[in-house]
Amino acid sequence: MCPPALMAAFGMAAPAAAAGTAAAAGTAAAGAAAAGTAAAAGTAAAGAAAAGGGLFSGLQYLKVGLSLVGSIMGARAQNDAAAYNAAIARNNAAIAGQQAADARGRGEEEARQHGRVVRELAGTQRSRYGAGNVVLDDTGSAHDVLAGTAQMGAEDQANIRFNAEREAWGHEMQAHNARLNASLAQSTRVSPLLAVGKTLIGSATTAADRYYRRQMSFS
Repeated sequence: MCPPALMAAFGMAAPAAAAGTAAAAGTAAAGAAAAGTAAAAGTAAAGAAAAGGGLFSGLQYLKVGLSLVGSIMGARAQNDAAAYNAAIARNNAAIAGQQAADARGRGEEEARQHGRVVRELAGTQRSRYGAGNVVLDDTGSAHDVLAGTAQMGAEDQANIRFNAEREAWGHEMQAHNARLNASLAQSTRVSPLLAVGKTLIGSATTAADRYYRRQMSFS
């Protein structure tokens, strides 16, 4: 038989070993639980990050879509304004052209009326000279007076026509400038497809720049 002391030693050592084994098992269980909690937290964080990334992409798509709609509407508004301004300019050109023709017509009519007045004056002069028994030949003062009357009348008619032509020329210049304005207004028209392309390129450039900066911040 084993000595009592040895038995006592073995009796006391066995409970201590059992207690150590239980403590180690508890520590291992707690570590496993902690690891599980960490894994669950990591999974949740990854899910949240993935959800956040999806929400960000959706907002970006929405912003691009709104930008595209704005570009199309802006192009249409600009084209409508260009067409309106061109129509006004063409109308102004037509009015100026009519004013030029009217100026020439009025000048010609005024010149004819003035010529009629001059001829009546010359007739009155001849009548008076005839009543005074003045001989109307190619020489003498009476001839000079009648010739002077005819010459001044012709000069007045020429001045009337010149002034009318100058006024008409001014209206024609206005018509020319109005046609240029119409062409300029038409040149401001934009293609909706081109506006959409510019918007897509700008959005892609912005997104690429943000992605690059994000990647650089993670590295």
